Amino acid sequence: MRIPRFRTRLAGQLLALLVPWSCFVLACLLLAFSGRAERFQRDRDLQATRVLAAEVAPLSVKGDLEGVERRYRRHADAQPALRYLLVLEPSGDLRWSSFAGGAPRSLVELDRSPPRSPEPTRVSVDGELIDDYRTLRSGFVLRVGYSVQPARDLAMSMLPVLIGTGLVGLALVFVLASYLSRPIEALSQAVVGGAGAPTLPELAAVSETSEIAHAFGEVIGSLEEREQQLEAARRLAQLGELSATIAHDVNNPLGVVVLNAELLARRVDAGQLPENSHREVRRLWVAARRATMMVQRFLQIARWSNRPSRVAQRFVDIPALVAETVELLEERARKAGVTVQATVADDMDLVWCDEQGLMQVVMNLVSNAIEASPRGEVVTISMRVDDEALVLSVADHGPGMPEATAERATEPFFTTKPKGSGLGLAICDQVIKAHDGQLVVETEAGRGTTFTVVVPQTGEMT
Repeated sequence: MRIPRFRTRLAGQLLALLVPWSCFVLACLLLAFSGRAERFQRDRDLQATRVLAAEVAPLSVKGDLEGVERRYRRHADAQPALRYLLVLEPSGDLRWSSFAGGAPRSLVELDRSPPRSPEPTRVSVDGELIDDYRTLRSGFVLRVGYSVQPARDLAMSMLPVLIGTGLVGLALVFVLASYLSRPIEALSQAVVGGAGAPTLPELAAVSETSEIAHAFGEVIGSLEEREQQLEAARRLAQLGELSATIAHDVNNPLGVVVLNAELLARRVDAGQLPENSHREVRRLWVAARRATMMVQRFLQIARWSNRPSRVAQRFVDIPALVAETVELLEERARKAGVTVQATVADDMDLVWCDEQGLMQVVMNLVSNAIEASPRGEVVTISMRVDDEALVLSVADHGPGMPEATAERATEPFFTTKPKGSGLGLAICDQVIKAHDGQLVVETEAGRGTTFTVVVPQTGEMT
């Protein structure tokens, strides 16, 4: 597959953008320079007019017209832009002009009044634009004309310089675009030329692409990680379907076992069975209860394997829910030598949430905290409603987690336990996300780990 030259396309696009812009800037610079050149010439011509008038006026008073002509010729030789000189009497009649064939009538009658401003009047004489300066000396009105063409010629003389500068700038842009795009083009050749996605060492081997290759390799790694997450989500969904089937088939007979175990326990308590059968009945009930809890866990996996769009929420007494959960885990905590303590904020309101889902979250978090705590330590559960959100924290004083482990703690099937499934925290995260909340992990090596559940409160009590 042939790769179009990226640097050529980039340079062409830059040129297509910069050429019109350069032409616009060139026109603006030329206009500005032309204006400055005309202003400079006007200042110079005005000063020359005053000097010529100062020399010609006394001669005009004396009637020395030949002297006037000599003065004019001398100035005309020194200033090529000087085009004419008119000497008007106080009455407005023409006393003398530099035109050999007589001054144009339209020029003489243009304005015979005494001058009021040093600014010239732009006139056209024989097709040439002239700046006509008027000054009053010794009662005579003297009019001096200078061509504006020299100023324009000076401005146009800068045009090649400006064009050359612009072309050099465009050439530099092309070279810069070629230099900057070379690594990208080489990277494209490496990507398309290979059989599949190139590895980081392969990309780094391309000349001048090591940094781009490193970044591209990170992107590939991120995509692979996301693909792994999607695969884990698919596996979790499949596990959810399997769990739902197993739970449905096992839950009914377990319910019968639990019910009959309770009936037998009541008969033992009523003295209808031998007293030595109490222990066996109790063991039967405990085993059936544990099996029921396991089935409920399978049901939770099936329920939260895919995040539901909506959850069945109602107002729940969170302290009572936590107390019930702690009671279910009391035997596990006793065997682990760990104490579980719950603290509740004063006057805590009911919380709008999915009761079963949040109970599952608390049970998983407290179970993990018990397993992570050394004997004799305390697992602390705190809860409050703050800023219209439930904030529930479960803290242990275990060894903590490395940062990399904490970042992946909620990934499905990720676990550091020898017999762990890697689903507990993943399900907790799904439950909390279904509430539009978040699960925050804070851990410190040697100090323990704290999981904080934040559930926004959107329901209103009626």
